[in-house]
This record gives sequence, C-alpha cells and structure tokens, in this order.
Amino acid sequence: MIEQVVSSQTASHLPEKLEFFAKTLRGEDAYGMFLAVSKGHKKPKFVSELAAQMKLSNVRVSQVAARLANLGIISKGRGKNPGTGRTENYYEKRHDIDVLKEKIIRLRNNPSALSKLVTMRRPSAPTSKIVSFIKAKPVMPAKRTRARLAKVKVAALRIAFLGTNPESSRPLRTDIEARNLARALKGTTNRDLIEIRYVPAAEWADLLETMNEFEPHIVHFSGHGGDQGVLFDNEGVYDDGGIEIDYKLLNGFIDATRNKPDLLVLNACDTVKGARVFLNTVKAVVAMSSSIDDLAATYFSRFLYVALAEGQSLSRSVAQGKLALAAMRLPDSSLPTLIHSINTDPDKISYF
Repeated sequence: MIEQVVSSQTASHLPEKLEFFAKTLRGEDAYGMFLAVSKGHKKPKFVSELAAQMKLSNVRVSQVAARLANLGIISKGRGKNPGTGRTENYYEKRHDIDVLKEKIIRLRNNPSALSKLVTMRRPSAPTSKIVSFIKAKPVMPAKRTRARLAKVKVAALRIAFLGTNPESSRPLRTDIEARNLARALKGTTNRDLIEIRYVPAAEWADLLETMNEFEPHIVHFSGHGGDQGVLFDNEGVYDDGGIEIDYKLLNGFIDATRNKPDLLVLNACDTVKGARVFLNTVKAVVAMSSSIDDLAATYFSRFLYVALAEGQSLSRSVAQGKLALAAMRLPDSSLPTLIHSINTDPDKISYF
C-alpha cells in the first residue's frame, strides 16, 4: 500500500523539526547567530549589537539573521535601539525553539547522531535521505524455507523520484508533483506491488545511493534542465544555484551501477537534446523538447505512471500522459518525447 507523501519542506513532527534545524545551523555564521540570539533572557538583539558581538558586518548579520527568521528559527522585529537611538531590525529567540535548543545543538555538533535520528522519512534511521511511500514489509525470520519466501510479495515496479529545486529565483513545486503522484498510485489496481522512493532536494550523490540501494526500474528526475545537463541541489541550506551535472556524467552514474533502470524520465525543461546519451545504458528515455510548465509537468507524470501501474505499455503510457495535457488545453502537450534504443520496442515494456 502506498502511503502519504511526507515532504521534507514541512517538518511538522518533532524529529523532522530537530533534523531540519540541526542541518540549517551547520554553517558557522548561522550557528553563531542562533547562539547569540538565544543567549540569556528573552530580549531583542539589535543588528548593531549582534554585529559587535559576532565581529561581523551589519550587512552580514542582517543576511544571516533574516534567513533564520524566514525559516522560523528566530523572530524578527523592528524598533528603536536604546543604545544608539536609531530604529533598526532586531531579532529574538522563539519559545517553541528555545525549549529544543539543547537537542538541536547536540544534533548539530554530532553528525553521527543526526544521521541515525529516527524520522518519518527515515523510520529505521538508515544513512540515506530516501523517503519511501510503500508500507514497510514485515521482518522475516531467517529460518523460513525457500517456498515460504517465494510467497512474499516483491515490488514489481520500483520508481526512484529525485526532486530538485536549487534556484530560489526559479522555484519549482516538485514536492507537489511527488505528492500528487503518490495519491494517484494509491488508487491503482496494482498499488501493493509498487514502491516509490522520493528524494527531496536531491544531490548528485543521492542518485548513486538510490541506485545502489533501491535498484529502481524507473529513475524520475524532476527539476531544472537544459541543453547541457540538469541541476542537482547543493548541500548547504543557503547555497543557491545548484550543481549542474552534464548528461555524459549523469549517464556515467547510472552505468556504474549493477542493475540498470529500464527507463529514465527527465521531467525538466529542454532535456531532449541530451536524451540519446543514455540509450546505451537504459532502454528508453522520456524527456522534454522545450520549456515545460510546472503544472503540465506535474499532470504528465501523474497520468504516465497511473497508466504504467495499470499494466499499459510504455508507449501507450506516454501517449496517455500527452493526451491528458491536450484534454486540459495545456500548450505543452507536444513536449514529452519518448526516445528508445534501437533494440527496444516500447510497446513491449510493461510491468503488470
């Protein structure tokens, strides 16, 4: 059974909050700012006061503190500084975060403990950042016979969904695409035989980790792309712009794994020019021939995978995704393009 998508961007549960805040404070300036604002009784800490205490410029203090305030770690206000008589921004600690302060600091300073923190995205606390939407299989006793093991259901279709959104100037709602896809697959006939792993804010290393551990039939990339490659996320919370991985290197990542996927879906703008690079590694690629709208990309992936989940062939599934866009009067219905290797018949690729 496919479970509800849990987005990394909405840390509503305590372990998720602790993990998010600990990672946010990995930078020295961010950590120093958090400690400075949180120190002592709750009272406003003005920008000039923080700058003198941290030995940073007022501009740098304003940049760091504003980011922490936007993320909900500290509070921001504006008022008259009694020490200088000037009106300026001030920051103060939040009570709901202050009660978690010691735990956040402990996890921030102990990466090993942070990697083992049990969260909804990491129920057994592995070191990977992968989120699984399928109901966990029961642990089986080691002495089971081969005949009894054969009765245990194994996912007939494994989809690795890598979502990236590294550019604040061009935000994408890849989290909504993942959520809608999971909801749609929950209603399909073969939902109990489908497993999705969603990797939010995916870095290039997450692709290798997912390929090695999960061995997906389909790798789905959702994010920014172009003629030369695709953008993966940075490691840092404040780093903007992403890391471009060209198509040749991306193909090398996939080719370096033991069990190759059948299909690579590049649900990103202008990716069709790089698609043929992968045809010696995977059987087929679905890519976009130009810039695709966020809404169109989301709906295409939904109808593509629902068709695959119901036993349709790859070619028919791609056709259904494009027809769905046309029926909704979306101008991007001609953009999804199926490219396959010379020895592959997409009419014969199906999973049920």
